[in-house]
Amino acid sequence: MDACVVALACSERAHERWAREDDDARARGERVGEDGIERETDAVAAACVFLACKLEEAVIGMGDVAHACAREGAADAVARRERGTERARAMEERARGERLAGYVDDEPGVISGGLYYEYKDLVLELERDVLRAMNFELNVEKPHGLLLHLVRTIEGGNELARSALAALVDTLFELEGAMTGAVELPTLAAAAVRYASKELKCEHELRRSKDGREWWDALGFDSAAMHDVEALVRQSVEQRRDDIKNVSTH
Repeated sequence: MDACVVALACSERAHERWAREDDDARARGERVGEDGIERETDAVAAACVFLACKLEEAVIGMGDVAHACAREGAADAVARRERGTERARAMEERARGERLAGYVDDEPGVISGGLYYEYKDLVLELERDVLRAMNFELNVEKPHGLLLHLVRTIEGGNELARSALAALVDTLFELEGAMTGAVELPTLAAAAVRYASKELKCEHELRRSKDGREWWDALGFDSAAMHDVEALVRQSVEQRRDDIKNVSTH
């Protein structure tokens, strides 16, 4: 869970920084995208996951990250970076030789042979770019820590914690800008807890204040903001369910 949330935070912070830099470049009348770095979506995701695993001391190798994040997209990410260059032609020849020699696994989604090392170089280059975009500030806020503290405070139990964490992660995946200030992290954590308590039909069993107020009111959350963010949580969870259903039926 820690690595997942940190990877999302790294991605959000990096893309926010890159967007600002692009806007500044346009304001100066400069062309965007001339820094020599191709920020392919799957490769950036792999870089953020790989960095997060290091920060959270999760023992996951580059091969596992590459297979999970890139699959067939790895070849496209590398090819777009090298298209039209002498290195690209050399890569094609090397790949052809590897296929003939049986070194390349034809199983879908498996990155092997020379392509793996080219993809690894690209991901490590992007990892450095992500770190620079974050100004090497590696202390990442983790809303799931706030969430677990809330669940303990209101005596919600393990089932509520698990359900709320799942809703939080779904929201972080679906809600653009959740890690960069568009939504306040404490409110997001609280909204995920309240959403999960309704799904589990245990909201009336949760601890109230001594004067009988609901927990979010007693803890100082804005009711209107909670309502809006909870709607986003619900929408995100439903979207993730639809995405998973669509994948399973194809």
